[in-house]
Amino acid sequence: MKPEHAEQLQTLVAVPHLSPRSRLLVLRRMARESHARWEAVQVFFDSEIKGAKAGFPSAAKALKKIRGLYKQAQVEHQQIACVVGRWLFENDALLTTMYGFEGICELLEVNPVHRAEVVQYAGDMDRAIFAIAFESGLEESASRQSGRHPADWKDGALHQALWKTREQMGADTR
Repeated sequence: MKPEHAEQLQTLVAVPHLSPRSRLLVLRRMARESHARWEAVQVFFDSEIKGAKAGFPSAAKALKKIRGLYKQAQVEHQQIACVVGRWLFENDALLTTMYGFEGICELLEVNPVHRAEVVQYAGDMDRAIFAIAFESGLEESASRQSGRHPADWKDGALHQALWKTREQMGADTR
């Protein structure tokens, strides 16, 4: 995503009259883009750090700069994740009430085959987003998983946003 598109998403999410559904979709897009960008940044900086470590003794200065840029990118990613995660924690029950479990499943692209699994693992069906994205990790299962084959680990963008927010706020955010 180009920087100007990311800025447009940030501007759009700040619009006061945006419906909760639309705000969820915009925040989800922001989280997905941030998550994808963070994965690419990690690969790039890991490669740069490895290259600098293998370099000459004078590479120490370059290594320090690379690690500083890496830390800055990490902080930016965590800030976006926490904005998204905090909004999800604050509005999950409202969205679930407004759109119901099936509506949230549609918004988060949960494969109809996996919906029973979400219900099985969910601790609180009044918070469908948390149940789908965090507890069961089945966000976007319609596009990432066919049939009944579960992912090896929970790695959706909303899962990561909720995880980072829980880390920041403490484990007692439910």
